[in-house]
Amino acid sequence: MIYSGTITLGSNAIAITDATNGVALPAGAMARRILIEPLRGNANAAYVGLSTVTNNGTGVAIQELAAPAAGVVLDRFDDRAGGGSHNIDPSPLFVHGTSGQKLKVTIWTI
Repeated sequence: MIYSGTITLGSNAIAITDATNGVALPAGAMARRILIEPLRGNANAAYVGLSTVTNNGTGVAIQELAAPAAGVVLDRFDDRAGGGSHNIDPSPLFVHGTSGQKLKVTIWTI
């Protein structure tokens, strides 16, 4: 199954699996791939990290997603399980950045 959604960034970090603001997954679902991309209209960088990630990338940031530039491939967070495994737990991942900007999140599950 593929689950996808658009997260609008706010004043706090948002869990990518937050049923209200993120992608609603079945309880305990494990992923084989997680893809997070900024939307073209964003003007600032965004951050993927743990619950302490902040809108300027401090806290536990795993990756910065650069602000999109015209004619350039979008920066992205792309985590894939090795082999035929479906062993990525998406629940600890959060995103943060400038309020009002958006990220597209896609999660492939079993």
